[in-house]
Amino acid sequence: MGGLELSIRDMLRICEQLAAIDITLASLVGINNVLGISPLLNFAQAPLREKWLPLLASGRVLASFALTEPGAGSDPRLLSTTAVPTTEGGWRLNGTKMWSGSASWAGIINVFAKVIDESGTVQGITAFAIEEDTPGLRQGPEALTMGVRAMVQNSIFLEDVHVGPTALLGKVGEGMAVAQEAMMFGRLGLAAISAGGMKRCAQLMVRYASRRTVSTGRLLENPVTLTRLNALTTRVSAIKSLINPMATWLDQGEQIPVEAYIACKTSGPEFLWRAADDLVQLLGGRGYIETNIAPQILRDARLLRIFEGPTETLNMFLGSKFLRDSEPLNHFLKTRLKAPEVADRLLTIAQQIEKEYSGPKAPFTHSVTTRQLIHVRIGEVATTAILLAAIQKASQEQSSDDLQRANKHFESYFNQQISEALSLKPEIHQQDCEREIQNYTVSIEDIEQPLHGEDSTLDPFLKQKDHPKPILDPSKSKATSSSPRSDSKVNVVSTEYTKTSIQEWITQWLIKELKLNGQRINPEQPFSSYGIDSVTAVSLSGDLQQWTGLSLDPNLVYDFPTMSALTKYLLQELQVTSVDPNETSPVYQERSSSIDELDAMVSELEQLSDLEAEDILKKKLADRGGD
Repeated sequence: MGGLELSIRDMLRICEQLAAIDITLASLVGINNVLGISPLLNFAQAPLREKWLPLLASGRVLASFALTEPGAGSDPRLLSTTAVPTTEGGWRLNGTKMWSGSASWAGIINVFAKVIDESGTVQGITAFAIEEDTPGLRQGPEALTMGVRAMVQNSIFLEDVHVGPTALLGKVGEGMAVAQEAMMFGRLGLAAISAGGMKRCAQLMVRYASRRTVSTGRLLENPVTLTRLNALTTRVSAIKSLINPMATWLDQGEQIPVEAYIACKTSGPEFLWRAADDLVQLLGGRGYIETNIAPQILRDARLLRIFEGPTETLNMFLGSKFLRDSEPLNHFLKTRLKAPEVADRLLTIAQQIEKEYSGPKAPFTHSVTTRQLIHVRIGEVATTAILLAAIQKASQEQSSDDLQRANKHFESYFNQQISEALSLKPEIHQQDCEREIQNYTVSIEDIEQPLHGEDSTLDPFLKQKDHPKPILDPSKSKATSSSPRSDSKVNVVSTEYTKTSIQEWITQWLIKELKLNGQRINPEQPFSSYGIDSVTAVSLSGDLQQWTGLSLDPNLVYDFPTMSALTKYLLQELQVTSVDPNETSPVYQERSSSIDELDAMVSELEQLSDLEAEDILKKKLADRGGD
């Protein structure tokens, strides 16, 4: 079906080279080939494979992967996207996916949803391949990401998307097996990308340090620089010592335990992040200048620490799995990597960690929290054990000064990590931490910054718990307060936020912007029937945001597709209960009462001496129950 028929080891070499050129480029190729093409190659039915694989192999189209949701990140079991069987065959999908790399560029997207049968019973997470032109599949705005900005990442909205039986990947209820196979392979690729990025950082560090002279001499001769470069090169050797034999075993059709893939994912990106940070630090002020390459490397590298599972989550999983069943990793260390001593030591250390953290000096008294911390610590040590075993094997097979140096470095690093894992910290109380941070509001308040960009919506998890509502200024004229901009682009007569005034405002906006006849506007009719497209949808949201003072999603009309639905949502956000256009908004009444009281207090204080004013102010505040 096309393609170069490269071996896995050759593919990893390409990923490494691409990352040395540009981490974004390597990420794009990795997502397309691993998360996009791999599920189609291994699980798609013949018609789908025959149609899409030749196009994908030729590079004429891209494939994407949509698993993450607003409420389901590291734990896919929390997926809310549903797939309901239809009477005509196939399924109807509804839900939202987020942070899908290259999704809006892709010709086909691998989507994961919970299948729910006619009785309402969940049949399990299932994978589907959805073509880009399928009705109901809508691409969301591009996210303004910290890095990897040359590759689009956006949300995907599934609105009654009908797919036929041939769109199924694998079997119903076995979607996570499809995802896991792709992600396991992807984690190996992320380690190769990390190795390429680390080598590039090392090149730039040596190039700069060999030319830059400071008071102590050349930076390359500085002990701090040499120590960091030594650590960097040994980490590169460690990653390569692990991924090269793994690729060879996979090319030979052999199985590798999940623990080895996790070690690739957690170690490679973490090492790359340190290398990128050391590069920026070494360059000093030059490291902060965008044109000097280092800032882009730092931003791009940051993604890999959370992509396909955050380091901390995967370490917790690795430690938990090892405690439940140590045999797979134990066998891998002893037989594949020929490191029985490392395997035995890891098992002993894991037992010690479990014993120490379960004792009276543990930092947490809650059993579940303590157990999670035990898993994290064991996962961290297990990752280093895997790398150490891989380096030992490589150094035995090859006589290399670099590998011998890396072996010594990781022996020391392994011992250091064990010591830290067994060093218990003072007891930590969640309530104390949370209370102390909540008290910061007194000194710095609780600020919510305005955002800019195509997708300017602040994540709900980062919003203020009780975000401020608009304060209506009674001094404004009716025309000014009812128009979305100072140029009075749209004029309505009402100054209050009620059902009637909001619908009147939207009606006037539609008449003005879309040249509509007001008599044919029906509150229950979809906005799309009036000709609203993605551009005018964003414009409507922006004008509503300026009129109401609310922070609104640019794609608001897609979530609330009729005037009635949108009005109801706005009233809820504005906390308005009145629907009588002649009745003042409760928000206005509450705010204006507070403003009047404050004005009266200020006027009274202005007539008094400083001491009198201070006494009265203290009394007023005491009466209001605060200080």
